[in-house]
Amino acid sequence: MPTLYAHLPGVRMEPDEHPFAGGRLMRLPFEVWRALDLGFDVELTLSDAKYRKSDPVFWVNELDHDIGRDRETLMAAAYPALRDVHLAFLLDRSAPLLPAPTLSCLYFEFVETSALDDGEHGGVLPCIGPMGRELVVHGSPLSLTFEEDRLDDVDALHGYIESTAVRDVRGTVRAAIDVLAETAQPDSWHGGDPFVSRALCFARCIAAAERLLLPPEHDFERGDIAKMFGRHAGALLGALFDDRDGTSEHADGLYRLRSELLQGRKVPSTPDNELNERFAEGRRLLRSAIYSALTLRGHVSDSAPLWRWLAACWEDPAQQEKLIAVLNGDGN
Repeated sequence: MPTLYAHLPGVRMEPDEHPFAGGRLMRLPFEVWRALDLGFDVELTLSDAKYRKSDPVFWVNELDHDIGRDRETLMAAAYPALRDVHLAFLLDRSAPLLPAPTLSCLYFEFVETSALDDGEHGGVLPCIGPMGRELVVHGSPLSLTFEEDRLDDVDALHGYIESTAVRDVRGTVRAAIDVLAETAQPDSWHGGDPFVSRALCFARCIAAAERLLLPPEHDFERGDIAKMFGRHAGALLGALFDDRDGTSEHADGLYRLRSELLQGRKVPSTPDNELNERFAEGRRLLRSAIYSALTLRGHVSDSAPLWRWLAACWEDPAQQEKLIAVLNGDGN
């Protein structure tokens, strides 16, 4: 029965080990990782120090014992599970910038110690992603430390993702999930000019949220798009009927910022911490919209789309109360 060791780039944690997603999260000692990665051949003392500073976390899980040793078969079996694990972390309340595990290092460890058919030895088949061992040894510049309670929250998100077959979601919600994942990749936050990269990611996140919140054909005056976006966001994010103005105005402002950036009406010449924080808010808005849209999947359809319900919520307190009840797990 092969055991999968998957590095989770950017994830750090306080406990040495924690149950997670049917397996466990582990802070592997350097010696254990070295035994898995026999192809890593550099000066050990220096690498040991960097590795300990990086303090990488691996998701460890057993795969089907009948799966065999073919590399493509193993990757095909591991990929859906890794995608669910990655999405659970992306849906954390902070919408963290955590690259996909497949960009880093995966290891398939076999019980047997005989040589593998492809020439690898030691009972381990390494699958090194495009980032090589960089994120294992040196770590991610945007790492996030999870305490045990927060890991439990992410594990609960993973349970929800598995139990509701989120991996089978298609359409605008799947597109929004893909944007959330793609904008967490290293080239998104370190590609070329950092400000331009962050601004582009922000614009993509707001555009993905727009597809969730607005009708596909804008049959209203152009000046009303930002206002409608804000109102629908205020409804979807579960604000009480009498307390939605603040949420609505905040989302409205993020939409207008997106327009100003794309139209060249806002081009800061120096780094702007306040603007960078608003970029992060755009990503968090998309995360919240995705989670709410997933929760409401059983209550919307092509004939009764989400945006139409959101429009009704703005005018009707009863509709808003019903939506909040569903978001809180109390609706039918």
